[in-house]
Amino acid sequence: MRDTPPTITVPPQPVTTEFTRRLAQAQAMVLVTQCQRVEKALIDGPGAAVSVRVVRATGLLAADKGGTSDPFVTVLSKGSKKAKTSVKKKTLEPEWDETLDLTVHDLAAPLSLTVFDHDKGAKNDNLGSAEITGLSEIEPGVPTPYKVALSKQGAVEVVVTLEYRVSVHVVRAKDLLAADKNGKSDPYVVVQSAGGKKAKTSVKKKTLEPEWDETLDLTVHDLAAPLSLTVMDYDKVCTPNPHPEPSPGPNFAPVRNSARDPNPYPDPNPTLDHDTIGITD
Repeated sequence: MRDTPPTITVPPQPVTTEFTRRLAQAQAMVLVTQCQRVEKALIDGPGAAVSVRVVRATGLLAADKGGTSDPFVTVLSKGSKKAKTSVKKKTLEPEWDETLDLTVHDLAAPLSLTVFDHDKGAKNDNLGSAEITGLSEIEPGVPTPYKVALSKQGAVEVVVTLEYRVSVHVVRAKDLLAADKNGKSDPYVVVQSAGGKKAKTSVKKKTLEPEWDETLDLTVHDLAAPLSLTVMDYDKVCTPNPHPEPSPGPNFAPVRNSARDPNPYPDPNPTLDHDTIGITD
């Protein structure tokens, strides 16, 4: 028997006259499932986003006859795809300052770094490896520097930033406010967490009972912070002129009759306005 997905109910609030058609509340329920946070999100869900900024390496082994190496770094975590830097030619003190992005499903597993010497047409030489442990202790959103010794010779300097990924499956909304003159709305949902970027669904036209069945992926810094869901009504304020004026010459000066037409040459790039028809955390 399948579990019934949770519903989030927006409490009614008075519509403020300050925003006129910007409705500050809605008599609405937004049904959201698969809001994966905590450990299940790491293991079975989208996991944690780990960015590793590889700054430099120092004191590397010389793998080539010229007394230098052509080093690059690979970064790997259990269950993630390997990421690697570019190759730096003929140096034992390479500077990269490159950021590698990984998806990590097990924060208890170490982050493995290996430095290789690039050999064209032959097997790359291993110049040493190192591990970074304690990813679960990194404060999300805070860049954390490490300098780790390599197993053979030298060291690597990196900066690790951890963020959590959250998957929100927006199913439907019902009993929305009518924001348009036709008694309907053109709703879409915006989801955001504190410190994270917004994600939004598509727009459903002329309905108060929209069905999305869409999954939004977000990166969040704080799993204890609430997820904010806002239902908006999509509005176009103006549209491009279907019969644009011909391109004016260098000495052209438009004559406007503000009483008849306050804007005879409308902006070809229309602006957008959106009504808020529901907010919840």
